[in-house]
Amino acid sequence: MSLMRLIYLCDQQNKLEMKNFKTQIINTIGIVLSFLIVLPVSAQVSSFDSDKPATTYTSQYTQTFNTTWDGAVFYGQWNAMESNVFGAGDISAGYLQFVWIQKRLICSITPYVSPYVIQTDIDYSAGSSRGGVVIRANPVLLDQLQEPASGDPGFNRVGIAFYPAIDGSSMTVQFTGPLNGDATQVARIAVPKPTGVTSLRDRGTLRIEDFGASINVYYNGAPYIRIDLGGRSGSIYTSGTVYNSDMQAAGTFTGKEVEVLGKVAVAQRDAALRLYSATINYNDLEQQTINFDIIGKKQITDPPFILSASASSGLPIEFKLVAGPATLVGNTVTLTGEPGIVTISANQSGNSIYYPAPETLRSFYVSDPATGNSDSQSQDYVDNWVVTDGLNRQLPDYEDAGPKLPRCSKILRVM
Repeated sequence: MSLMRLIYLCDQQNKLEMKNFKTQIINTIGIVLSFLIVLPVSAQVSSFDSDKPATTYTSQYTQTFNTTWDGAVFYGQWNAMESNVFGAGDISAGYLQFVWIQKRLICSITPYVSPYVIQTDIDYSAGSSRGGVVIRANPVLLDQLQEPASGDPGFNRVGIAFYPAIDGSSMTVQFTGPLNGDATQVARIAVPKPTGVTSLRDRGTLRIEDFGASINVYYNGAPYIRIDLGGRSGSIYTSGTVYNSDMQAAGTFTGKEVEVLGKVAVAQRDAALRLYSATINYNDLEQQTINFDIIGKKQITDPPFILSASASSGLPIEFKLVAGPATLVGNTVTLTGEPGIVTISANQSGNSIYYPAPETLRSFYVSDPATGNSDSQSQDYVDNWVVTDGLNRQLPDYEDAGPKLPRCSKILRVM
C-alpha cells in the first residue's frame, strides 16, 4: 500500500471517530436536558418545610368542645362580642356552634408573637363559606373580624383569613390592605384542596404554624399551604407569595398590610361554622409598658418638636399620628399651622422575649394666638385641657388638675 493511500485512510478514520464523539456529546446533553425538563417543580425549589426551625413551646391552650363546658378556661383565652355570651348550651351537640349575631366570633385576648401554632377542628353545617380562622389580627373593633371587605365573598377586614370556597374545592387565603370600611382592599388567593380530601367544608383539622416571615399550613396532618412574606416596613409586611404543598406558586400579593404579630380568631358571618376543638402552642413572654411624656399645649407658630417615650423593656418606640393638624416623621412632630387637637400613639411591638406593650395615646391642643381659644363647637375631649379665667390667664393645667372628667369641656372660662 502506498504511503499516500495510508495517510488517506488514517485521515478518514480520524474524521469518523470525531463524528462519533460529537454525536455522543450531543446525545448526552439531550439526555441531561430532558431529565431537567421532566423534573417536578418541587425538586427545583426548596421543599415545603425543610427550612422550618426546630421550635419548642412553653405554654399551651387547648379545649375540646364536647358536652363539658369550662367557662373559666374559655374566657381566660377568648373575647366574644358580649360577655359570657357562650355557655354550656352552645356545646350540647359536641361542638361550639357559631350563630348570628351575638355568637359570631371569638378572638384571643392576647396577641401572639411567632413562633406559635394554632390548630382547629372545624366543619360547616350549612350556609355560605364566609367564616374561618384568622391570624395576625389587630382589630380596633371585634366586628372587623367578620365584617365584609371589598368584593365577593366579603368576609374579614383584618389579618390573614383562611376559609373554604363555597363548593369546598379550595381554600381562600385572604390578605387585607389598610382598613377602609366596606372598601377595605383585599387579595384573595385560592389553593386547591389536598389530594384525597372530598370537601374543605367537611370536618377537618387546620394547623397553622407561624414563624414570622414564613407560615406553614397543614390539613389533616399533611402539608398544604406555605406563605412567604416580604416587603417588611417597620412592623408590617406588604407583599408575599402563597405556595401549595409542591411549592408551586398559587398567587402573589403586594400593597397589603400583614402585621408582624397579632391575635388569632375563629369568626363567621353566615357560615354556620362548628368548632370541635382548638389548641394554641406558644411561648410565654414578659409584659412591658410605655412611659409617654405628656405634651404641653402648643401654638400654630411653634417649631417642630421631639416626642419622648420609653418602654420598660428598653426596646425602641414607634410613634404614629392618629389625628390632628400635624405631621410626624420618626419622633419629630411638625405642626401644619392650623388649630385643633393632635393625637399621637406610642407603640412597642415586642419581640421573642416581650409581649407588645399596650398602646399609649397622648393628645394636645394647638391654639392660634391671633384668635385665642377655639369655639366650643370645634373642641374635643382631650387629656390635657386648659383652664383660663376671665382675663385669659391660665389656671392650673392638666398635670396639676388631673385627668379629664367624664363630661367636662376642655377649654373653660371662669367668668
